[in-house]
Amino acid sequence: MPSYWDDWLDRLEEAAKTIGRLSACEGHSFRIVQEVLSDSPVRWQLTLDDGTLQVTRDPVGTPDLVLTAEADAAERMASGRMSAPEAYLNGSLRVSGHLERLIPAVEVVARLQQALSEALERQKSVL
Repeated sequence: MPSYWDDWLDRLEEAAKTIGRLSACEGHSFRIVQEVLSDSPVRWQLTLDDGTLQVTRDPVGTPDLVLTAEADAAERMASGRMSAPEAYLNGSLRVSGHLERLIPAVEVVARLQQALSEALERQKSVL
């Protein structure tokens, strides 16, 4: 796994731990696997289980959704230079699985993304 993704996943895992339980996400559960395609493909899993968030490097079980991007697009999304909807619309991000399971929880996904972004920003300010 390239060093960039090692460092980024370390920060993402730590950010997920600092978030704790998201009351706005209680009652919602889903599993999303994210893949970055490169010479050394990278996969990780984001799991929301009744408001509790967990990020793991080794996906387990059957995900509700799989997000796949080439390394350059994934780096732009990870750094905030491109949003996931923008990447999807321009073909840089492929989505497979059961999107219909997340549609009712679209506000929850947005809150989850915001919470992760804020946690990652707090980590940057500490470094």
